Amino acid sequence: MKKSFNLILSSTLLVTLSACSSPGDSQSDDGNTDDLNDRQEVTQEEVIRETKNVTYTGIVKPAGVSIYSEGTHRLVMEDGKFILLESNTKDLNGYVNEEVKVLGAIRPTTETDAMIMRVEGIELLQPKEEETVEETQTDNTMQQSTDIAERETSTEEPEAETTPETTDANEEVSENTPPVLPSTPEVAEASPAFLGRAKKMASEDFGSSNWSQQYCTAHIGFCIPVHKNWWYKSFGATSTSYWHVEMNSESIENLGDGPIIVVLNGESLQALQIQDGSIHTEGSSVVGYRSWTNGRHFEVRADSSLRSAVEYITVNLQAQE
Repeated sequence: MKKSFNLILSSTLLVTLSACSSPGDSQSDDGNTDDLNDRQEVTQEEVIRETKNVTYTGIVKPAGVSIYSEGTHRLVMEDGKFILLESNTKDLNGYVNEEVKVLGAIRPTTETDAMIMRVEGIELLQPKEEETVEETQTDNTMQQSTDIAERETSTEEPEAETTPETTDANEEVSENTPPVLPSTPEVAEASPAFLGRAKKMASEDFGSSNWSQQYCTAHIGFCIPVHKNWWYKSFGATSTSYWHVEMNSESIENLGDGPIIVVLNGESLQALQIQDGSIHTEGSSVVGYRSWTNGRHFEVRADSSLRSAVEYITVNLQAQE
């Protein structure tokens, strides 16, 4: 009888110990395994979402106020679409309003289906028209040097026309360059087609919301607004001005095609006795004047029917930030 009691007691203790230890340990192990699997799945998902070694081409803009919590800048592409940009290794502020090629890893943003790139490389692109202008300037400079050498051997030959100095593509225009004397800028003859383009441009709504484009150049360091329905083209430095930009209702091919021109000339407005920001009527044309650095000034010139546009461009011409 005593032996049977001891056997029953031992069995009861064994069952009790098993009930206290096994389920808890098993549950803890299962919980740790589930947490580890969840973390591995999240890590794998994050790796899959980022695509590396992607390149885009566009113009860098500040991110500004937006719905996105990520990114310090935007890259606006030719079709109007954009991606957000961020970088810990590249100074994106140095490329604002410049056309660039960026290389990096992209991923979706947290708010929407927009994309953001972690920029690892950035390359400044040079507009084709500026390349052409610089090649032309180089040819003119070489020709000017030849003319100077010929004048040294013959005092009877007339002096060669002075042109602005040529600068390297990656250098700013020298502030010590001798000023170009003011002269009548190159304009197209008032052909019926030219007058038709001017009339079409004058019919636009010149409210501030419609000036959604902007032309900027780091060579001179200025920006001007451009109407959303207009084309524009820079011809760079010419024989009579430091810089020459035109606007048109259609594509611009040749110097003088645009009914609106913006030129940077030598000589100060003070010397010309012209008030900064004033608008003058000169025959059938209207001209806006803005003072610039080192005794230079801008002229915004167009047909008198485009006076409102000239006034807006003149007032909103500003230094590039």
